[in-house]
Amino acid sequence: MPRQLGYRRASTTRKQAKANQREEWAKLDIQQIIEGINEHVVQKELTKLKLLIHSLPLSEQLTLHQYIPVSSLVYLLEHRAQLSLHSGVIEHMMWRYYQQLHWSTAMLQDLLADYQRERFIALQSIVIEAIKNDKLTEDQEKLIVENMSHPEIHRQLLFWQMRLKLRAAISFHRSEIENLIHHRGYSLIIEALDAKLIASADLSLFKEPIPKERDYKWKKQLWSKALNN
Repeated sequence: MPRQLGYRRASTTRKQAKANQREEWAKLDIQQIIEGINEHVVQKELTKLKLLIHSLPLSEQLTLHQYIPVSSLVYLLEHRAQLSLHSGVIEHMMWRYYQQLHWSTAMLQDLLADYQRERFIALQSIVIEAIKNDKLTEDQEKLIVENMSHPEIHRQLLFWQMRLKLRAAISFHRSEIENLIHHRGYSLIIEALDAKLIASADLSLFKEPIPKERDYKWKKQLWSKALNN
């Protein structure tokens, strides 16, 4: 019994020490918190690191990725399970990590591996941005199709493929035009009409829109161009 009592006292003392530490950390500003995190990362002090991060309310944990250097960010991500990081905090940190990397096949493979595990929307946003900026290769396109299924991804890949055809002055197939209309890729169709890359037989796809119809202005522009094409 005395031994058990002594254990309880020691346990209580440790809990109180941790509580006191949290109170001290709560008085620190964000810059001091970041300095503390970096110091504990260098010293590989996971317990202190965990206590320091969790001394912050979740709303502030979600902003840490804005201030922490990439080297510390990598360490936190590698030890996210031991640190019991909130999924939202992990997502923000992963976004920051991949966002600052140079786009390459190796980077994309790592990102897709993390996406398969975590399913973070923030990782999708990095891929979507790369597609919009025409950074893809055909091999990278295949990797994305195989590993990241999402309507917006497929939509942006369609637009990317059509931009390639425009640059190469390759005519659009009827099914591609229908797909672009469905996905509201009107500006690409207009470019194709201006470049005479749409066959006369396919101009019938463009109908005079009804007033207040969705995308009325775009559809009217398409119809007008088709009449004069």
